[in-house]
Amino acid sequence: MVMIMPILPETKCDRIVPSASKPCVYYIPGESGFAGFCSLPNQFRCIEAIKAKAPRLSHSSINTWLRCRRRWYIEQIKGIVRRETMMSSSLKMGTIWDRIKQDAFARGSWDVYEGLEIIHDMADALALDEKDGLKLRALVRALGTLEYSPEKCATNVKATYYYNKPLAEMFVSGKLDAVPLDNKPYFYEVKLSSRPDWYTEITNIESQVATYFLFDERFDFVVMDITRIPDLRQTKNKTDESDFGYEERTYDDILKRPSHYFIGWNKDKRRWGKPFYRREFDLEDIAKRYRVVAGEIKQAFIDDACYANPTACLTPFECDYKPICSTGGVSEILFRERTKDEIDEANSAESDGEA
Repeated sequence: MVMIMPILPETKCDRIVPSASKPCVYYIPGESGFAGFCSLPNQFRCIEAIKAKAPRLSHSSINTWLRCRRRWYIEQIKGIVRRETMMSSSLKMGTIWDRIKQDAFARGSWDVYEGLEIIHDMADALALDEKDGLKLRALVRALGTLEYSPEKCATNVKATYYYNKPLAEMFVSGKLDAVPLDNKPYFYEVKLSSRPDWYTEITNIESQVATYFLFDERFDFVVMDITRIPDLRQTKNKTDESDFGYEERTYDDILKRPSHYFIGWNKDKRRWGKPFYRREFDLEDIAKRYRVVAGEIKQAFIDDACYANPTACLTPFECDYKPICSTGGVSEILFRERTKDEIDEANSAESDGEA
């Protein structure tokens, strides 16, 4: 089925119904007086509220705005998101890996059985490819053999950065994957990628990591917990390889070269992950970016300027929302509307939406 929506973003609401207690009967107030939401179908955030109040921001929503204002509008105002079953295989795997890692950090130990159960439980809901599940199983088992032992942490920790000065108000929120207990000066960010080197370049992680340093001055460094997605291919003499055989071959390869798969692994020091320090990031520049973009978003709705950026449709990869911009229709097979429960979630802390 296809749901039709205007190709051009609307920056004025014609469905306002005044109320004695709030601007509109459909209005859902935002946290801390920031721009709120809309209870009408096919609408997520209140258009009119953004003209008067700063929206809550996150590093991922800022990056979306800088890439394409129309994409930001589709995601943040209309509340249209790609269905989980239609995500890329790497995002599906990353979603499961995040859950496995956070479960281990919360427990303070690595449990192979629990990790395998999480893969089993989440695979059907995400329509995970069978071979991708085998890759995750091999990683979970290999970490058990390598005696990986994560420290006990608080996980999925919500944090905020608030800036309030004349003509420059903003509220940035996000979630830290794992924060050690006992008030230690660092945190963990979990990544699973076919291109782990991407996350070892400061330029590529600056937006997220610097934002998290802004959240808490006690953080001196972050440990990037980066894992490579295995990608062993079938060879000519293995065309009839069983699932068990493929998993075992992947598991064996991980154990032969663990530092290839677990970035920063040091056998002698029993160290995992790669640290990056606060001093390596230009926090002032990131804070300025938030302040400027917060003002741009408000002004864009006043000026009717949520325009598309055609140069971002295919570069560096094809935009998920290109079919919407091209046709004006929203496929219910590919996309869904964010739920009202997600409004409550957005009111407390924006989700990164990244793996």
